[in-house]
Amino acid sequence: MENSNKFSGNVFNINDCVVYGSAGVCRLTGIEKQCFDGEHEMDYFILSPLHSSMSKYYLPVNKCSNKIRKLLTRDEIISLIDSAAKSDDVCWQNNSKERKSLFNSILNSDDCEKMLEMLKTLHFHQEKQKLNGKKLVSSDEIAMKTAENVLFQEFSIVLGIDYDSVEDFIISRANKLKS
Repeated sequence: MENSNKFSGNVFNINDCVVYGSAGVCRLTGIEKQCFDGEHEMDYFILSPLHSSMSKYYLPVNKCSNKIRKLLTRDEIISLIDSAAKSDDVCWQNNSKERKSLFNSILNSDDCEKMLEMLKTLHFHQEKQKLNGKKLVSSDEIAMKTAENVLFQEFSIVLGIDYDSVEDFIISRANKLKS
């Protein structure tokens, strides 16, 4: 079994924590040869989500350069939060089908900056809805929870704080910048 794999400028080692799409933060627990289609044996990364000890993902080593990435650094996370806090741009798409498509596109892009901006927009809209005695529509709620799960997992690990404290950390940091 190999201990590392190099492609697209990234090196992944056994026991590294990586981000794998909406599965969130996973530990790379190994690399092994598998033949899932009955014809072609390939090397696969074995990824175990940190939030679920029962799940495993097998990701082809030669086809994963845009599917997994290393965790952000503390400085990158702080920069993302600061950028989102300074931005006054809260764009809301009134057409729910277009909004759902946009949010799904953002969630599938692994663009943390856009995901954090999407969360800001959803939280802003959620507060507006509460004032009118309403809730978010289901697709918005799902998009918000998915983005929170992906970002908060990573932020909690990198920042060394509890998952449930991430939202308060972001709000506190944003409020300090606005003061």
